Amino acid sequence: MLVALWCDDYFESEWCGQEFGVFQERIRRATEPGGKPPAGIIPVPWLVREAEVPEAAQELHIAPIELGRKYDKMPVLDLMRHPVAFAEYVSLLAYRVMDVARDQLPPLAADAADRVRSPFHPES
Repeated sequence: MLVALWCDDYFESEWCGQEFGVFQERIRRATEPGGKPPAGIIPVPWLVREAEVPEAAQELHIAPIELGRKYDKMPVLDLMRHPVAFAEYVSLLAYRVMDVARDQLPPLAADAADRVRSPFHPES
């Protein structure tokens, strides 16, 4: 699985985009025709984003981690200033990782992974 720390720099990074694309391809290969794709990417809002989330990242098949109160829209770096809420978030994230880990994604050979391009920068 991929735990992606979302911020503007993440979506601007060619390397992060390629890694994201590799996981999208692994999810695609694990999905039966007409079936529900397994979760393989866990988005973690790391910093406040100025830019929109790229369209490729809006297709995630996993719900965000929610604390059910004012902290839900707060990025993790800000959440760290609220120890109780941060501890709850980390606990929920750990459970989400365990849930997602149950769905094993097929590996992607190194040569195939090298051909994957960033879905955040389709023109490159």
